[in-house]
Amino acid sequence: MARNNWKVIKHRLKKEGNETVTNCNQLKLISEDGKKRLTDVVDIEGMFRIIESIPSKKAEPIKL
Repeated sequence: MARNNWKVIKHRLKKEGNETVTNCNQLKLISEDGKKRLTDVVDIEGMFRIIESIPSKKAEPIKL
């Protein structure tokens, strides 16, 4: 579910011309199955920009 949510948010941001997702790097992190997989990572500033773009009441407390 989280993977799909991120996919939708990332697509929406790219469509809007938001450069935050451009600043996401991919690092190989160890997954639950022990394999190294490319994973999107972002710094704290980028994370707040992504959170600000989420149109959800559940995101409001984090935005504040």
